[in-house]
Amino acid sequence: MSATCYIKRHAAISPGGDAEGKNYLTAAEPDYKSLIDNPGLRRRMSRIIKMGVAAAQMCLKDDIRPEAIVTATGLGCVGDTEKFASQILSLGENLLNPSTFIQSTFNTIGAQIALLHKIEAYNMTYVHRSLSFESALLDSLLLVEEGRHNILVGAIDEMYETPYTIEQRMGLLRNITAGEGAHFFLLDSEPHDACATLLALETGSAPATADCFVETLLQAKGLQAADIDLWLTGENGNTLHDKPFATLDRLVAPTSRRLSYKKICGEYPTAPAAALSMAADEIAGGKARYALIYNHSQEYHSVMLCGSL
Repeated sequence: MSATCYIKRHAAISPGGDAEGKNYLTAAEPDYKSLIDNPGLRRRMSRIIKMGVAAAQMCLKDDIRPEAIVTATGLGCVGDTEKFASQILSLGENLLNPSTFIQSTFNTIGAQIALLHKIEAYNMTYVHRSLSFESALLDSLLLVEEGRHNILVGAIDEMYETPYTIEQRMGLLRNITAGEGAHFFLLDSEPHDACATLLALETGSAPATADCFVETLLQAKGLQAADIDLWLTGENGNTLHDKPFATLDRLVAPTSRRLSYKKICGEYPTAPAAALSMAADEIAGGKARYALIYNHSQEYHSVMLCGSL
């Protein structure tokens, strides 16, 4: 989709690129007291909910009220799901705590943000495996085209010992460092106070070659590969997974920078949200005029193109 919208704000809770003795990267969490001031509410929230709500709060400072909330997650609130399943077994399906079940649903974070700000607007959660964030972003672009303002879109996934062990036993993490993160963006059709522009988003299932996929998008926007100052590509260390990225080598100009962003944030379903946050930072800081994000996960491919104002 080639609709243009503006990133007014973005907030990230993500790893710093160091596993700190673990087999996966853990997000550097902020002081939640400064972002979620109700201690009772904060105490009842699980870790992933606090991460998601806190990242959204960073985007919604200055009493901005979004006209839509769109969230994305690949695995949802895994920790709460595990707690609820454990209660079913240990209590023999009797006297179960309903809070654990309520907090285990995929739309919990979007609903919690709406409740905190008393927002009775469009609220949608996308759980589309490795295209979850791109699906949420596509919905947000459609909402911007409809004329809505201040669209809050975010992506949240967590990692801890249980899902890591399960994915490792299933062979999903061979030579791969897993990660986690919470990223939110405030999108609008107006450039006022924006830090970057989202110029295009395209997704596909097993395109012929990655380089042709990218060139088609760039041509549609009147650009050439040499115009891209920053390439954010999603290699994760698995040889078969990383194969499509080799075709991009011929497009990256000697004067451009290329960053394998999953070395910083790790691999998880909504990792492209971390790349978009990195791109917005680079563009806002004047370090890049155009940034292109290429992700490949499972059978899905996606390209996002960002530019300066």
